[in-house]
Amino acid sequence: MTYPAGWIQILGEVRDIAVKAHVTVTMHRPKVGLVKEGVSQYVGDLVVADIGIPPEEVEHVVGPGDLYYMGYARRPDSKKGDNGRVLFIGGSREFTGAIYLAAKAALRTGGVDLSVVMAPRDVARDIRAHDPSIIAIPLDGDYLMLNHVDQIMEQVGKSHVIAIGPGLGLREETMKQ
Repeated sequence: MTYPAGWIQILGEVRDIAVKAHVTVTMHRPKVGLVKEGVSQYVGDLVVADIGIPPEEVEHVVGPGDLYYMGYARRPDSKKGDNGRVLFIGGSREFTGAIYLAAKAALRTGGVDLSVVMAPRDVARDIRAHDPSIIAIPLDGDYLMLNHVDQIMEQVGKSHVIAIGPGLGLREETMKQ
């Protein structure tokens, strides 16, 4: 079995076989497993990409391994949405992948069991076609607009966490909203 680079990033160990990369790009800062002794042959050149996360502020809120150590158990009678519901608002005609990847990542952490995406119609359609585990609610048009606020507010009260921005872009009309 081949393990993705994530196993090396998190654990710093190779189980069975793994890809030997020429270059590994990681965001924000090096992950513990990427700098552990003995993994350089799998990591190759390590590049840390600055994606604009302010290091000190963020790490006071969520620290390394916080999600890993939560280790909570779900009640056997729980249903989808009882263990965390995240609302993602974003996407645009040009940027369709960011909001999908954010919603998928939320489901994979184990901390939520319901990801809801509110995005322009075509983005929502693509997400629905690609991944039925994500609820995608279409918004009219190709971009987030002021007339979407009422529809978005209906979902806000049903959510535990709200993420606004993945894939919105920097269009002047959207930024004014």
